[in-house]
Amino acid sequence: RNAKWAEEAVTKSLSVNDAEALKLKVVDVVAPDLGDLLARVSGRTVETAAGKRTLSLAGAERHGIEMGLREKFFHLLANPEIAYILMTIGTLAIILEIKTAALGVAGFFGGICLVLAFISLSILPFNVGGLLLMGLGIALFFMDLKLMTHGALSLVGLGCLLLGSLTLFAPLEPFWHVSRPLIFTTVSLLGASFAALVWLG
Repeated sequence: RNAKWAEEAVTKSLSVNDAEALKLKVVDVVAPDLGDLLARVSGRTVETAAGKRTLSLAGAERHGIEMGLREKFFHLLANPEIAYILMTIGTLAIILEIKTAALGVAGFFGGICLVLAFISLSILPFNVGGLLLMGLGIALFFMDLKLMTHGALSLVGLGCLLLGSLTLFAPLEPFWHVSRPLIFTTVSLLGASFAALVWLG
């Protein structure tokens, strides 16, 4: 293996496509599908704990292992946009419960959404700073309602919420990210909701 490239991939975040990986000897072969992969590696001699073995994989019988319900559920949650939407819905539901006392239904639903969002974030690698900025933005919205600063804190909270949303998965893009239209729509929706509450207050 190419140890120099492996070091630079970690220290300099270098990445290569499949053709470059083959040229740099980061991988042994490039195959479009599993059948082609098995055919390409068949006949190779490899070193194992039991000694040298010659692979005989061309035409080998294959058995697929399907995901169970539990795996499918967590696979669904392992999506940055799902996590972001769950956080948004949960926050809006909690706000609705606080302002209207909706017999606990909105609060219960919002709590479930937030719990699922945190489960999703526990699966995904995310930026803690981005999450804290989003939390600070929401806190500033609530402080504006209590202190009646006529929207000043809400504007700062809106900025924190937007910046937190943009940086929640920032170090890991483009592998994990939330689409910009979803972020701007969500932040606008939350901002409009709190602006309406401040105006009514």
